[in-house]
Amino acid sequence: MGAVEHHDSGDGSLILDDRLFPVVLGTWIGEIDVSMVELYYGWLDGMIERAESEHTRIVTVTDGLDARRPRGEVRRAFAEHTDARQASMDRAVIGTVVATRGPVLLGAVAAVFWMMRGGPRLLTTSDMPKALERTRKILVANGVRPPRDFDPSRYERPPRPSG
Repeated sequence: MGAVEHHDSGDGSLILDDRLFPVVLGTWIGEIDVSMVELYYGWLDGMIERAESEHTRIVTVTDGLDARRPRGEVRRAFAEHTDARQASMDRAVIGTVVATRGPVLLGAVAAVFWMMRGGPRLLTTSDMPKALERTRKILVANGVRPPRDFDPSRYERPPRPSG
């Protein structure tokens, strides 16, 4: 039922993956721009609607391991889009886990969450197996059954764009 969507913009890519729903994954590669943020939140709106129609809640997982530090307008776009969805996210999103490397990107993530009025609960990790293990714990702690095929140790990150 789930699908993987691959979107390119400028020097960056965004891969959206709902195959492990109620775990929804966004993989950010290279330079993130505002159009990618808008695309992500449009997709997330659909995931929230799906969660509500299936009477469940979701965990959003962000793979930012190959992303560059987002520019100020991109950080603002993340904060604004999250703030605009605060009520629906409060109902449907039980956690957000971000995998990223280095103090510069961690600082950018922290800056985005600082700008948000409320925002989802955020955990950061340095790799995807840790991110997905934390995701499993969030699901279980909130009474949401992890997907049948959910095995953090076997997760394969999406292929990187060529070129």
